[in-house]
Amino acid sequence: MEFDENRALARKAVRALGALRADEALRRVVETEDAVVREFAVKELARRKAQD
Repeated sequence: MEFDENRALARKAVRALGALRADEALRRVVETEDAVVREFAVKELARRKAQD
């Protein structure tokens, strides 16, 4: 698998966690050192919060 600097697979995983309402797992992802993945997780948590 080729390196993906946009982290497409990680983004899909974060969206899946949001769809599963796995907020605790999303909070753990927010703590990652990877800025791209962290930012996407923060946005997903905000999106989830807006839906509730």
